[in-house]
Amino acid sequence: MPKESDAVISVGMGTGIAPIRALFQERLVKKREGKTVAPGAFVFGNRKASEEYYYREEVELWQEEGVLNDLWTAFSRDQAKKIYVQNRMQENLETVYDYVYKNKAFFYLCGTAASSITDCR
Repeated sequence: MPKESDAVISVGMGTGIAPIRALFQERLVKKREGKTVAPGAFVFGNRKASEEYYYREEVELWQEEGVLNDLWTAFSRDQAKKIYVQNRMQENLETVYDYVYKNKAFFYLCGTAASSITDCR
């Protein structure tokens, strides 16, 4: 598990939000204690935002409190063309690069094997 001083980029599909949620909850506590928290990004994917955007209010709180710097959501069934987490990452390649290479971020991919990223060209 990274320390609050380590940058993170996390990807969660469906219930894969659970370990990511724990990570950002801990960062929120540390920040409220006055500690410096490194940049954090979260890519969340599911089928429908209206039914499956788990913990939306909490995710928005992380943003408001400054422990989550970048949030990209991908809901595959909300529009005609399916959008997945890998699409959101491709759309934000420069920021992803900055996290991974410039900030030496930890990278977490959480979700079932069936929903894992299958096309990352």
